[in-house]
Parts: sequence; C-alpha cells; structure tokens
Amino acid sequence: MLQTLAQFVMARFGVLWRVLGVPNYQFTALDPSGQQTTGQFSAEDSGAASERVKAMGLYATEISELTGESKIGEPIGFLKLF
Repeated sequence: MLQTLAQFVMARFGVLWRVLGVPNYQFTALDPSGQQTTGQFSAEDSGAASERVKAMGLYATEISELTGESKIGEPIGFLKLF
C-alpha cells in the first residue's frame, strides 16, 4: 500500500519536484516475501532514495537516477503550462 500511496502523491505533485530540480529515481527491490517490485519517485540524492526504499520495507537491488523527461506524474491544472 505504501508504494501505491507514493505513486498517488507523485502523480499529483511530481511536477512540483521537477520544477524544484529534485532528481527522480527508479528502483527494483525485493519485498519481505522475496517478490520483486519496481517503482519511481523523487528524492534529494541517492542516499535519500535508498533510505526511502528501505522505509517502504523493501530491500533495494537497484536504484538509478532517471535522466531526461521524468515519467513520474503529469502536470495538473495550470501547471500544464510549464
């Protein structure tokens, strides 16, 4: 559920992170049952990204910074102008 909540927040507010210049990361991780999961989010740096995955109760196997146009969220309302 936490990953879903993070995706919801980023879908609504991800554009604000991009405007502020916060890097986006994608990750591959294992959950407590050993199932592989993936996701994307914004974080201040790679250390913060690693801590965020850990806070979700996951074991990160790969974290990488996304370059170019982010796929996290879409601008909403008047922010589409940016």
